[in-house]
Amino acid sequence: MGAATTPTTPSSALGPVAVTPPLVARGKSVYNADGCSACHSLTGTPSVGPSFKGIAGSQIALASGQTVTADDAYLEQSIVDPDAQIVKGYRAGVMPAAIASFGLAAKPDDIRALVAFIKSQK
Repeated sequence: MGAATTPTTPSSALGPVAVTPPLVARGKSVYNADGCSACHSLTGTPSVGPSFKGIAGSQIALASGQTVTADDAYLEQSIVDPDAQIVKGYRAGVMPAAIASFGLAAKPDDIRALVAFIKSQK
Protein backbone atom coordinates (compact mmCIF):
# COMPACT_ATOMS: atom_id res chain seq x y z
CA MET A 1 0.00 0.00 0.00
CA GLY A 2 1.20 3.55 0.72
CA ALA A 3 4.59 4.43 2.06
CA ALA A 4 5.01 5.59 5.62
CA THR A 5 4.72 9.31 6.04
CA THR A 6 7.11 11.51 7.93
CA PRO A 7 6.46 14.93 9.36
CA THR A 8 7.25 17.78 7.01
CA THR A 9 8.73 19.77 9.89
CA PRO A 10 10.93 18.02 12.42
CA SER A 11 9.46 18.38 15.88
CA SER A 12 12.74 19.90 17.14
CA ALA A 13 12.43 22.67 14.53
CA LEU A 14 9.45 23.97 16.51
CA GLY A 15 11.72 25.00 19.38
CA PRO A 16 12.11 23.75 22.93
CA VAL A 17 9.32 21.63 24.35
CA ALA A 18 7.48 23.43 27.14
CA VAL A 19 6.47 21.37 30.14
CA THR A 20 2.85 22.51 30.46
CA PRO A 21 0.10 20.58 32.26
CA PRO A 22 -1.90 19.92 29.05
CA LEU A 23 1.16 18.73 27.12
CA VAL A 24 2.35 16.55 30.02
CA ALA A 25 -1.15 15.04 30.31
CA ARG A 26 -1.19 14.26 26.59
CA GLY A 27 2.30 12.75 26.86
CA LYS A 28 1.20 10.58 29.79
CA SER A 29 -1.74 9.40 27.71
CA VAL A 30 0.57 8.49 24.80
CA TYR A 31 3.01 6.83 27.25
CA ASN A 32 0.21 4.58 28.49
CA ALA A 33 -1.69 4.04 25.21
CA ASP A 34 1.34 3.34 23.03
CA GLY A 35 2.90 0.89 25.46
CA CYS A 36 5.92 2.96 26.53
CA SER A 37 5.16 1.92 30.11
CA ALA A 38 5.95 -1.71 29.27
CA CYS A 39 9.65 -0.90 28.76
CA HIS A 40 10.32 2.49 30.42
CA SER A 41 9.65 2.88 34.14
CA LEU A 42 8.96 6.17 35.90
CA THR A 43 10.63 5.02 39.12
CA GLY A 44 14.29 4.94 38.14
CA THR A 45 14.25 1.16 37.82
CA PRO A 46 15.82 0.05 34.54
CA SER A 47 13.76 -2.32 32.42
CA VAL A 48 13.91 -3.32 28.78
CA GLY A 49 14.58 0.39 28.18
CA PRO A 50 15.98 3.17 30.37
CA SER A 51 13.75 4.67 33.04
CA PHE A 52 12.28 8.08 32.25
CA LYS A 53 12.84 9.28 35.82
CA GLY A 54 15.43 12.04 35.78
CA ILE A 55 16.64 11.27 32.26
CA ALA A 56 15.79 14.65 30.72
CA GLY A 57 18.82 16.93 30.86
CA SER A 58 21.09 14.20 32.19
CA GLN A 59 24.29 12.88 30.66
CA ILE A 60 23.70 9.60 28.83
CA ALA A 61 26.48 7.08 28.23
CA LEU A 62 26.02 5.47 24.83
CA ALA A 63 27.04 2.02 23.67
CA SER A 64 29.41 3.76 21.22
CA GLY A 65 31.43 5.16 24.14
CA GLN A 66 30.15 8.71 23.60
CA THR A 67 28.24 10.71 26.17
CA VAL A 68 25.35 12.95 25.16
CA THR A 69 22.95 15.25 26.97
CA ALA A 70 19.35 14.09 26.98
CA ASP A 71 18.01 17.37 25.63
CA ASP A 72 14.81 17.81 23.61
CA ALA A 73 16.51 16.92 20.31
CA TYR A 74 18.02 13.73 21.79
CA LEU A 75 14.70 12.66 23.33
CA GLU A 76 12.82 13.32 20.08
CA GLN A 77 15.37 11.41 18.02
CA SER A 78 15.25 8.52 20.49
CA ILE A 79 11.49 8.29 19.98
CA VAL A 80 11.52 8.58 16.18
CA ASP A 81 14.76 6.67 15.47
CA PRO A 82 15.47 4.66 18.62
CA ASP A 83 18.51 2.88 17.22
CA ALA A 84 20.32 6.11 16.27
CA GLN A 85 22.04 6.30 19.67
CA ILE A 86 21.82 3.23 21.90
CA VAL A 87 22.17 3.77 25.64
CA LYS A 88 25.02 1.75 27.14
CA GLY A 89 23.71 -1.55 28.50
CA TYR A 90 20.72 -1.74 26.13
CA ARG A 91 20.27 -3.52 22.80
CA ALA A 92 19.51 -2.11 19.38
CA GLY A 93 16.45 -3.37 17.56
CA VAL A 94 14.10 -3.72 20.53
CA MET A 95 12.28 -0.40 20.46
CA PRO A 96 11.85 -0.02 16.68
CA ALA A 97 10.01 -3.34 16.54
CA ALA A 98 7.91 -2.50 19.61
CA ILE A 99 6.75 0.91 18.36
CA ALA A 100 6.50 0.34 14.60
CA SER A 101 2.72 0.08 14.58
CA PHE A 102 2.25 3.42 16.37
CA GLY A 103 3.71 5.53 13.53
CA LEU A 104 5.15 8.13 15.88
CA ALA A 105 7.43 9.58 13.20
CA ALA A 106 4.31 10.97 11.53
CA LYS A 107 2.93 12.41 14.79
CA PRO A 108 5.07 15.39 15.82
CA ASP A 109 2.47 16.55 18.37
CA ASP A 110 2.62 13.17 20.12
CA ILE A 111 6.42 13.25 20.07
CA ARG A 112 6.48 16.70 21.67
CA ALA A 113 3.93 15.55 24.25
CA LEU A 114 6.07 12.52 25.11
CA VAL A 115 9.13 14.76 25.47
CA ALA A 116 7.18 17.07 27.82
CA PHE A 117 6.06 14.05 29.85
CA ILE A 118 9.61 12.67 30.02
CA LYS A 119 10.91 16.10 31.09
CA SER A 120 8.32 16.17 33.89
CA GLN A 121 9.69 12.92 35.39
CA LYS A 122 12.19 14.30 37.88
